[in-house]
Amino acid sequence: RAGGVDLVVDDDRPLALDVADDVHQLGPVQVALQLRQVVELAGMIGLKYLFLEQRAPAGAEERSPPRTDTPADTHLHARILLTLAYQRWQIGEVDTASELLDLAVSVDAGILPRVQANRAEFLRGSRPADAVRYFDDAIEGLRKDRTADGQEALAVTLLNRGVLHMNAGRLQEAQADTAGAA
Repeated sequence: RAGGVDLVVDDDRPLALDVADDVHQLGPVQVALQLRQVVELAGMIGLKYLFLEQRAPAGAEERSPPRTDTPADTHLHARILLTLAYQRWQIGEVDTASELLDLAVSVDAGILPRVQANRAEFLRGSRPADAVRYFDDAIEGLRKDRTADGQEALAVTLLNRGVLHMNAGRLQEAQADTAGAA
């Protein structure tokens, strides 16, 4: 929002036309400032080129200051990628969602059990046998995470796998997962 006017991107039109309309309405300086703020914000969490859906220009890493992410920053970055993956999956962009899950693991290998849980959720309706395998792997990894957040994720994953078992008529397995989540 600049001067009370929203920058608008319409998925039915080429991005260049939307930018041209915004430039005409706001003026090039205001649009440049808005885009700069968006890119700076995205860059703070390492997603600058992901949001722009383009490759970094040659030598960009040489010009960028070295990143000094803390483990908490890295984990947050990976968690944001998980959220983006879920949102993309929800709107039917399955390939993009899968790429974002892969990227999350490359950012923080410790997030693998959560990625496996997400993959299981993505496959639960279409490929339940594969979903069970992902749930199994996720649960195995989450059992090793003794943090409160990890235990909460374990409980949610057990409940989700239990629903899958229940829908398949495997009531004993469903009951065991539900009890394990308690």
